[in-house]
Amino acid sequence: MCDLQSGLKRQLTDWLPRRAILLIARYTPDCHNMTRLVSQSMDQRLPLSTWARMKLHYLICVWCERYAEQIAFVKSAARVFATNSATSGTETISPEKKKSLQADIASRL
Repeated sequence: MCDLQSGLKRQLTDWLPRRAILLIARYTPDCHNMTRLVSQSMDQRLPLSTWARMKLHYLICVWCERYAEQIAFVKSAARVFATNSATSGTETISPEKKKSLQADIASRL
């Protein structure tokens, strides 16, 4: 009898999260649409309902959450690159340092 009760309890505890995941999946965008929405969210502010559905989707899909984090990282890296690229390439090195570097490279070839 004890094994029967523990088996039923295990089935019930397995059933509840599965039902919750299926319920969330029914009312949130699928992964294909999530990629589109993540890109849109970088360009413009999304409606609150769409934003909330995206957050719910992240509860059941770690891959979409990782994708959103990666896109955010690329966006911030591109922004930093754009601000730093304006000043890059304007620095010069002294002729002595240039000759030293050329000699170092030549010695390694």
